[in-house]
Amino acid sequence: TIMSIDCEIELRGMAINTLGKFLSNKDNNIRYVALFTLCKVVDKDTDSVKRHRSTILDCLQDPDISIRRRALQLIYTLVDATDVKVLVKELLKFLESADIEFRSELTAKLCILSEKFAPTTRWLCDTVVRVLTVSGDHVPEEFRSNFINIVARGDASLHIYAVHKVYLALLEEIRQQSLNQVGAWLIGEYGDQLVSRIPEEGGTKPPTPAEVINLLQKILNAVTSSTKTKKYLLTTLLKLSVRLGPSVEHQIKVLIGSYQTSMNLDLQQRACEYSKFWEWDPSIRLRILETIPPVSAKEPMDRLATLPTSSAILSPPPPPQSEPLIGNLLTIPSTTSPTTSSATELLALIGPPTTSTTPTALPSSVDSIMSLFNTPA
Repeated sequence: TIMSIDCEIELRGMAINTLGKFLSNKDNNIRYVALFTLCKVVDKDTDSVKRHRSTILDCLQDPDISIRRRALQLIYTLVDATDVKVLVKELLKFLESADIEFRSELTAKLCILSEKFAPTTRWLCDTVVRVLTVSGDHVPEEFRSNFINIVARGDASLHIYAVHKVYLALLEEIRQQSLNQVGAWLIGEYGDQLVSRIPEEGGTKPPTPAEVINLLQKILNAVTSSTKTKKYLLTTLLKLSVRLGPSVEHQIKVLIGSYQTSMNLDLQQRACEYSKFWEWDPSIRLRILETIPPVSAKEPMDRLATLPTSSAILSPPPPPQSEPLIGNLLTIPSTTSPTTSSATELLALIGPPTTSTTPTALPSSVDSIMSLFNTPA
């Protein structure tokens, strides 16, 4: 009753404290009702609900699935910029042992909350890589693209940190396809910094070019790797052929060439096209395989759909015209009378109308019937 009427803040706080005590009750029904009521009032008094954060987090370990689900819904609403690190850390722990019915929604919520309330880009990078490692197959593709673009818009130190972080993650886990694809993109773009630089936060010595190629080859040969992941990896190998130096160029060429006889036509075509790159001048290869510029933060992601395709880039430009064709169709000539309608102008463009004879009107069925009665006997 207190929650359903407008009352004083102190009275509402006392009611929330009472509900918090109900969370420690042994009766599942009482705990469920307390969580359900807290979900309804959390928007009215978030600070009072946050006082029972530890008790709410303990509900994630409850054997009753309905209580765990209600506790998750309540935790989602409690996350903000002040305690995002604590709550996301607890959600990640729960994700590691969560049932399959929780993974899809929990992974999507973690992605949204971490991107929305991330205190730093490095913390976001750590969180995303952890989510990709634990539940990568449930990460939305849109979020993967957003994360890659966030890293691309960052400075050189962020590039080094992200590519080292994802490389270390791939050394431990190669069964998550989302992790493989994000890692392939980052290694392909910043592979030269992976083998030559160390993150400012510290770390082990950088891997050698041969170790990087061996890791990519291991993912390529894994039975769990999907066709889409192999497409990413073939493109990554092509980029690394100009970023890691001549020491691994022959190994890369052999790896790409081995897919020219693949049973998958898409992989076969990609491998055949990529193998032709070695027949081109090295300066042209460097220009084609240079680092992709990031999408501006002020531009929508849909702008990627409006960029020209590779065939449009390679095709020769059309010859210059004195006046644009569309302009000729839409511009009204100066000699045209201002009262001329647009329909008349379109007819003039099509040409003079063709002369046709007027068809003879056919007798109607009523006239034919009446003629039967007018016929003399």
